[in-house]
Amino acid sequence: MASSRSAVPEHYVVPDFTQTKFDFHPTPALLTGRIVVVTGSNVGLGLWTAIHLGKLDPKLLILAVRTVSKGETAKTEVAAKSGLAADRIQVWELDLTSFDSVKAFAARVNSSLPRLDILCENAGIASFDWQTTGDGWEAQFQVNALSTGLLGVSLLPLLAKTAKLPQENGMKEFKPHLAIVGSGIHSAFTWEKNANAKSLLTDFNDRDSPNAKERYAFTKLVDNYLARKISHLPDAQNVVVTAINPGLCVSELVRNAPDEMKHNLRSKAMPTEEGAKNIAWGSVAELSEKGAYINKMAVDEPSPFSLSPEGLELEEKLWKEMVELWIKTEPSVKQVLAK
Repeated sequence: MASSRSAVPEHYVVPDFTQTKFDFHPTPALLTGRIVVVTGSNVGLGLWTAIHLGKLDPKLLILAVRTVSKGETAKTEVAAKSGLAADRIQVWELDLTSFDSVKAFAARVNSSLPRLDILCENAGIASFDWQTTGDGWEAQFQVNALSTGLLGVSLLPLLAKTAKLPQENGMKEFKPHLAIVGSGIHSAFTWEKNANAKSLLTDFNDRDSPNAKERYAFTKLVDNYLARKISHLPDAQNVVVTAINPGLCVSELVRNAPDEMKHNLRSKAMPTEEGAKNIAWGSVAELSEKGAYINKMAVDEPSPFSLSPEGLELEEKLWKEMVELWIKTEPSVKQVLAK
């Protein structure tokens, strides 16, 4: 049986980020008149991403969180640190461990918002023990990949519609962005083809799969794949789609890690405020690259594996299976994915 404590593979060398500082100074009031959604924004990277984006004067900033009460606490902090008026910050419920919650959130956005300028999919988890969701999926796999992808394709049409809306008074030129938060740890994933698996999704959802030992790294590789594939959908023609490596930060992501691992990771981490600048940059930057991988506030190359023939084969097969799953889960996305 594969080890369950595998969020950081043993062979992965964790870079030292302790001296890292980022110079994030976007155009003031860049988001005036615009609507922004940040998932997982009650704590850690998501909280600081919301603060950074809140400083750019959005008309509405939505904190999409699993626990609304925690989101309300975060709202107070975002308002205080960003200067954005509290009445322009809302807290909406979103639980990525549930496809029904993803569908309900997407339906609420699509039915009640006139536009969507940034969807920053920051929410993610790192499990150090095997956990499954009510939908039957390994928790990291569903939260970091399957639900993240479903939300992205569900809201892509609204992002595309927003790109065609006229500029209102005070607005600056800005293309809608779909930003997916990944991780540099995706480079630690190595694929072991399993001839006995019925499908890739069932293989990666199997506790006894040879691929189960690097589950977190795998989900972050999938985030890169999501950005690349979504960016080539017709509705993404005028939408900037990115996968972002925030870097190792002092955050709540490793709160359930074994003490020694937690200490080792935090000894090489930068403040979460700094890492979130990568996410904010990737959520607003003017980019022409399709599905760009963002690292240190710049477009970078993802892992050699992800660009190799084998990695591209995995990308194509996974995408096909995920599309089938999403259409089965939410038939309305077929129109987006079938174009």
